[in-house]
Amino acid sequence: MHSTTQSPKPGAVWVDEPFEPDCARNTLLVRFPWTLSWRIHVSSGYTGLVSQLLQNIEDILGKNPPLDFLRIIEQEEEQGPTRRKIHVFIELRQCSAAKSQAIRHAIHMTGKWAERLCPRCGDKLMTVNPFDEDTCEMTPELIAFLKTRSGPFRSRTIEICLPCLQLEWEASHPFGFVEESGVDASQEEDEDCDEATDGDEPWDAACPAEENESGEDCADAINDDAPPDEVQNSAVEQAVKAAIFKAADIDLLEKTCSTATRDQSSRAKALISSLRETEPDKPLTPIPDDWRSVCDDLDARFPNFKDVTEFLRSQFALSDIGDRVIRSAPVLLVGEPGIGKTEYLHQLAEAVAGEFIAINIGNSQTNSTLAGSERYWSNSHQGRLFDALVFGTVANPIIMLDEIDKAGGQYDKYKPLSALHQLLEPRQARNFYDLSVPEIKFDASHILWVASANDLDMIEKPIVDRFTVFGVEKPTPAQMTAVVNNIYRRFLAEHPSGAYFDSEIRPDTMALLCAHPPRKVRKLVEGAFGFAAREARNYLLPEDIRDSEKNKRHTIGFVR
Repeated sequence: MHSTTQSPKPGAVWVDEPFEPDCARNTLLVRFPWTLSWRIHVSSGYTGLVSQLLQNIEDILGKNPPLDFLRIIEQEEEQGPTRRKIHVFIELRQCSAAKSQAIRHAIHMTGKWAERLCPRCGDKLMTVNPFDEDTCEMTPELIAFLKTRSGPFRSRTIEICLPCLQLEWEASHPFGFVEESGVDASQEEDEDCDEATDGDEPWDAACPAEENESGEDCADAINDDAPPDEVQNSAVEQAVKAAIFKAADIDLLEKTCSTATRDQSSRAKALISSLRETEPDKPLTPIPDDWRSVCDDLDARFPNFKDVTEFLRSQFALSDIGDRVIRSAPVLLVGEPGIGKTEYLHQLAEAVAGEFIAINIGNSQTNSTLAGSERYWSNSHQGRLFDALVFGTVANPIIMLDEIDKAGGQYDKYKPLSALHQLLEPRQARNFYDLSVPEIKFDASHILWVASANDLDMIEKPIVDRFTVFGVEKPTPAQMTAVVNNIYRRFLAEHPSGAYFDSEIRPDTMALLCAHPPRKVRKLVEGAFGFAAREARNYLLPEDIRDSEKNKRHTIGFVR
């Protein structure tokens, strides 16, 4: 059992910062050394859970999984003071649809289990009703202590880790008594419910079990005295879901597969079984509560993307006065290679904390990546879009299409971007279907599309017209200082050895790095840290910035 060294913030038992993330990280590195270059920042209680996920990834992709990106982080939820949610951002390199679906299922199950476990110790969480008389009689000191630590409860039930709460209570109250605003706990229990309704105390906490005149449970009735904002927020919370597909379409698919070939019927039955276990209604990811700070941070880290960030800031503001669901028109970033387009989109997705899927369209030769392949092919499979929405966790994932100007395909029918004609039009996207499963129509109108390209002229004009296009310029010398600092500090935050080095770059080293484009700076900085470590230095010098491309010899003809 571990004890936290951080003070909880008001209104919550745990803080947003994971509990002993270094302990979890070091334990995982011993078993999975290939995760060294990736960011895994979770509490020690999730070590076993994340270890199982990484083991599943190895079982599916091999001992050294071919990944282009992996990031595992956690976020506090409101359902209970100990409840967390694990977010997994992963980009697979040249992975089959079956393996991709298996990885997605493993991530989904990891997320579900994480919500049931204590991030501090890994024990299973316990659901309690802090207003229930039997519960209060069983652990009166702990319930009173929980109220002092968590503030007013918004729900009739919360999830807690009883052993951890017991340890915290014993550490805070060595003499076995609990004080709450100067009132003894036993005195609080003797107070009448009517007296507790005076003042500003939350209505549901004051009268938890009584019935009103109409016979309805007080906890389920509408409180006329409740602030308008609370009633409005409650209505919004119940409305942030979208129906992705119809259960009736599964019956149609089952009927169709009865007359199919043996191979087709086998694939269809497996798919039907998975669909029966999948919830058709998916939640819509909301905008971050601190969306203004998110935009300010993007401005500071990516100063040459100011116009893009300004556009996003207006989209967030529009959602903030509505249902707070994140929405945006499709965005296309155009600029020369290496200026940070892909990195900007990755960090945007990370800040939003929604589901993020990166697709390198430049490697695609047909439209099967997005729309699947025709059923008559022996190796027919669903596209990435079907898996992302039907088997995903949210209705509005962020899907990044990288290098769309390099998409191949000789004929209109097989062009990788042909599906975008329908997908980028919300009205048409509501009834999209995968070519391998035409019976299942799904709603793709909530997707947040972002794309990058180097040459706008290489993209069909009808596709370009469906995007909001931003030309991204190469960072100016003044802007490069912010870009280099961002890359440098990101290494310090994510690499296990980052704490060893100085928090700031020396001016002479900074000047040398600013002469290179952002993508190259990232490579140079990563190499420079290694050279400094060899010399047992905790700072970078100009001689650590070694450009290997300068030493390349390009010869034509005979080699001497």
